[in-house]
Amino acid sequence: MNDKINISPYWVTGFFDGEGCFSLYVRRDKQKRKNHFAIYYRWQADFAITLREDDIEVLKKFEKYFNAGAVSFTKLKKLKEDLLNTCTYHIVSTKDLVKKVIPHFEKYPLKSKKAADFILWKEAVKIIHQAKLRKKHLADKVTYSEAENKKLLEILEALKKRLTGGHLLYQKRNINLQGTKNIEIISNLP
Repeated sequence: MNDKINISPYWVTGFFDGEGCFSLYVRRDKQKRKNHFAIYYRWQADFAITLREDDIEVLKKFEKYFNAGAVSFTKLKKLKEDLLNTCTYHIVSTKDLVKKVIPHFEKYPLKSKKAADFILWKEAVKIIHQAKLRKKHLADKVTYSEAENKKLLEILEALKKRLTGGHLLYQKRNINLQGTKNIEIISNLP
């Protein structure tokens, strides 16, 4: 992290506690083989903050503070005469999540219900990161052991159970594109 940025690490934690989001995504692919179906899981973790477009400077401060991730823009539906545009700061690199984001929140802990989400999310990030480190070649698929997939699914279920507070979003979609793909998304909302 860059200590030259003029924002306090306590401010970073407090702002994220109110506006940020830890997300865990899984995509389950079912592929037909000669006489059976093979199931593959693709996992991704995300650290994100979404604000109105006119608050982009705040997100740029996060990008400089963590020296990782990127800011992206989204145009939303037109309401009356104004377009509601948003910008989002994301970190999806598990290397950056493990080396920058997790240590930050371990040193400057969250104070809200999001702290419990962080504990679960952190465990998932570390599993995903270890699986990615096992790849020998860039073109290789990331593979997860049965135990890793089981643990990640348990974490996803634990996050889903936290829905009662209304601060998590759970969405499941079926998409028919050369077979059925199930996408489960867990994300805590500010």
